[in-house]
Amino acid sequence: MHKADRLESFLVFIVVTVLLCLCSIWLLSHNYVNEFAMSRWAKVLSVLDSPEIRIEHLGLIYPHFPVYILMPFYYLPGLDSGAAPYFASLLVGAILIGTWNFHLAEKKYSLRVRILLILFVCSHPFFLWGVLTGAQHALSLLMFYWLYLALVRLVNVQDVRSFIMVGLALALYFFIDERTFYLFIALLPLISIIAPQRMLSESTSSVYLIIAAPLAISVASWAYLNWIFHDDAGLFLSSADSSFRGVWQDTPHVDWLRAYGGDFIVPTLVTGLYALLAYPVLLWLLYHAKRHRILLGSTLVLLLHPVVASGLATGNYFLSHPMDMIFLFSAGIMAGVVLIPRETRRARISLILLLALSSVTAWFVFPWYQTTDMQRWRTAVMGESLQDTSPGDIELGLWLKQNRQLTLLDDKAAYRVIVARGDARHLVLPFSSEYKVNLKYQWPKIEQIAVSEPGYVHDGQDYLNQRFPELYANGMPGYTLVYDYMHWRVYRRLSMRAGT
Repeated sequence: MHKADRLESFLVFIVVTVLLCLCSIWLLSHNYVNEFAMSRWAKVLSVLDSPEIRIEHLGLIYPHFPVYILMPFYYLPGLDSGAAPYFASLLVGAILIGTWNFHLAEKKYSLRVRILLILFVCSHPFFLWGVLTGAQHALSLLMFYWLYLALVRLVNVQDVRSFIMVGLALALYFFIDERTFYLFIALLPLISIIAPQRMLSESTSSVYLIIAAPLAISVASWAYLNWIFHDDAGLFLSSADSSFRGVWQDTPHVDWLRAYGGDFIVPTLVTGLYALLAYPVLLWLLYHAKRHRILLGSTLVLLLHPVVASGLATGNYFLSHPMDMIFLFSAGIMAGVVLIPRETRRARISLILLLALSSVTAWFVFPWYQTTDMQRWRTAVMGESLQDTSPGDIELGLWLKQNRQLTLLDDKAAYRVIVARGDARHLVLPFSSEYKVNLKYQWPKIEQIAVSEPGYVHDGQDYLNQRFPELYANGMPGYTLVYDYMHWRVYRRLSMRAGT
């Protein structure tokens, strides 16, 4: 690539980053927050502000790579307010768009056509939701883009290295997104569409073994860490609050699971219809791929893969909404446009028009079975200010920011508090030995204790309420109530001398 082309690609990346930043600022200015983003940022603050940084302090019941991506932002000024997850997410989204622009330039697409393609992909609500929620969705989009490129390389080159690349992509995916299990299982029956028939006829098991081995190693290494630190290799799969188990605990509150949970065929069909309405451009890819025998199989895999994965995840009460899988089509379409040979001017115009149509129709299907987070995100996009979901947590965080005594606190209930406070210094949290020692005493020996109202944590009581069930209501000897507001109380030790 010439120097002018590299400069052009860099400028595209900068412009996309700025535009996504403005979109994120718009959402945050209307009080949109994502619970997942807050909990992961609270974990970063908790671990990096602790006296010693250890991997087990992060917990082993969710993929770690999104947290590692966030850690460098801890050291940047101005991001302690909780904006870091959103900035990191949109930056990954901009990297994806910049990569796509680079590949389109290699295919000799003009700058004007590339700008139009990028405009309509970025204006699709599923793409925007993926890169602006502050969750791991942007990383998942980037990985799905490379996974699909690896699958097409398998179709084109048909060598063992191609299978290894697909396997390695899935192995890395496991450390990014807990949906990897369902994407992997959904891919297994589709391998026969794209794998060389010669290799399948000679040794079918070898084909699947090459693809599955890297992912199996990733899962085994994670199980080993769970065994080393928690004496339970399957903790990341059995723990009630593990993200690898999805939203099964919230089934009574999730419209999609109430309608289709436990089934496979019906949610798969509904998801397929949902995908076609949200992405009519998929028909363009299928039509133009059929003239290229090698690409037809991979395009069929692209059409079926997220849909089948959504059906599997719904059947296992994992998925809160089909869009949690269908948004991956944004990355798949980008890869498909790159891999299909550059078409005629009329075909490019029809592609741009169908991308524009997709951006419109997706807004109409977005509210179907929407989750609370989707509803709040859409409301903020429309310019309506949202009410704070947990004003009591914010107030406590601001109070603790001013009253920085050594405080016993459970981050399971208080991750919003930690984000509002801006740091976790002088907080004694469950992963620390000091926290565990204090819970062994009949009465803790610490300056302050912040405790939530029993039942405030919807998926169970926090550790402090379990250990001291009367603490919130009655306090404890040697402590006085110094803060009482909206589900939170803080008790301070009457004698502030350490160790007394």
